[in-house]
Amino acid sequence: MEVKLEELMKLPPLQGATVVAGKRAIEREIMSLSFLEACDINQLRRNVLKPDEYFLGELDITSLYTIKDDPEKQCELIKGMHDLGVVGIIVYYVGVFVPRLDDSFLQTADEINFAIIQIPVNDTNIRFNEAVTEISQMLFEYRNSEFEPLIMRKLSEVPKWSQTIETALKMLADALNSNVVITNGRNEIEYSARWPRSSELNLAESINGTEKICGESIFAVELGEKITTNGLKIDMICGL
Repeated sequence: MEVKLEELMKLPPLQGATVVAGKRAIEREIMSLSFLEACDINQLRRNVLKPDEYFLGELDITSLYTIKDDPEKQCELIKGMHDLGVVGIIVYYVGVFVPRLDDSFLQTADEINFAIIQIPVNDTNIRFNEAVTEISQMLFEYRNSEFEPLIMRKLSEVPKWSQTIETALKMLADALNSNVVITNGRNEIEYSARWPRSSELNLAESINGTEKICGESIFAVELGEKITTNGLKIDMICGL
């Protein structure tokens, strides 16, 4: 079982939506859903994105409002998001905010195999949260039933430049909806990833004093095959 983009297109909130570019991407697997509010990729790189950020299998919802009259920036956006592992975007309110999806924008999406899903033009009755609820539910059910093979497979697909322990842990934290840590034999944290990213939980304090790190509110995810990242072999991940 895989949650491919073509499966999400069958959900009620996306009935009437059309894949207008990057149609080959409908075969790709979706791992997460996010909003894309600030659409200037250069500003995102300067002010928001971290050097090791990667969003493998992400699908974004946007109206392209902040760059609605600039097809060049729209092209830059999808090329930048494609490089970060994003599969495609669902564009709402075409004809309301963005007058129309420019031909150059659609051509760029086809060239890089980046899905552009257009909600019916001029339709102001469709709301973001309808798609968010349905898509998130499907992704949640899939992650719970297919967690181990999903993570093992996706870690192997991360580009070389982003094959770091930090990237691996962020993917695991997002999939588990949990803070994730790697500790040494003295229960000292070697690496960690927070969920949500803004979490202020004192991870060291949370595991301090536990006889077994994977007891009580701390749980382990045992992986069928060892993950090897930069020479470090991992066969168990613990989350808080």
